[in-house]
Amino acid sequence: MVILGLLLFLAMVGISLALIWANDSIFTAPAAAVELLGDSIEVTMGQVFLAGFVVGALALLGLVMLLSGLGRNARRRSTARHQLRDHRQEIQDLQRKHVANDDAADSEGITTRR
Repeated sequence: MVILGLLLFLAMVGISLALIWANDSIFTAPAAAVELLGDSIEVTMGQVFLAGFVVGALALLGLVMLLSGLGRNARRRSTARHQLRDHRQEIQDLQRKHVANDDAADSEGITTRR
């Protein structure tokens, strides 16, 4: 799966670079004026493409960080749940042993301190 993802990524980078080199006049011609925070900026198609690429890459990075954090938290909760179950099982085993020892001592007439 990782190799397939890497191949897909490399193919998309190759296609993007081929499009840029084959159509560089489109990427250098002024596209439009973009207004941001009250300022108007003239941008080219190349700048729009690059801005879209950066925003997409940052969104993907954020998604990967979110999903890895959720996975890590799920593994941590699962581990804690298993440890709690094991701890409770140990306590029950010790209580059963204690009760069994008390019963054995009572049947032999030995008194135990409590």
